[in-house]
Amino acid sequence: PYLPAPRRPCVPPLAPSAAQRFMGTPLAASAAAAVMEAAPALAGAGGHGTVIVCPGGNYEFLSCLEGYPVTEWLARHGLAAAVLRYRLLPSHGLDEALDDLEDAVTLLRRLRPGPVVAMGFSAGG
Repeated sequence: PYLPAPRRPCVPPLAPSAAQRFMGTPLAASAAAAVMEAAPALAGAGGHGTVIVCPGGNYEFLSCLEGYPVTEWLARHGLAAAVLRYRLLPSHGLDEALDDLEDAVTLLRRLRPGPVVAMGFSAGG
């Protein structure tokens, strides 16, 4: 009576060499102001819609492994994506981070056709 759930694509674990590539990126630094960093594939991405990736990091930093690697994975599946470097504690609160996301959505709706969705990890979710 129960049908198995369809298989969804899974994000593969990063190889150590790929993980090293993202360490020390600007995501690791505290943001004084919000920055949306587009994946290289965003400008030439076809289709409609864009995914905003919000990395986690305890509201104090942004995990390098939850930003660019995810946008690359989405691009391989034909989805345009950008990483939101939102403002962090202790200089900024949750309200500012949500304002940053709202501003990013507004900007992307002007730049690209189709819906804008956000996905996040831990504090970024």
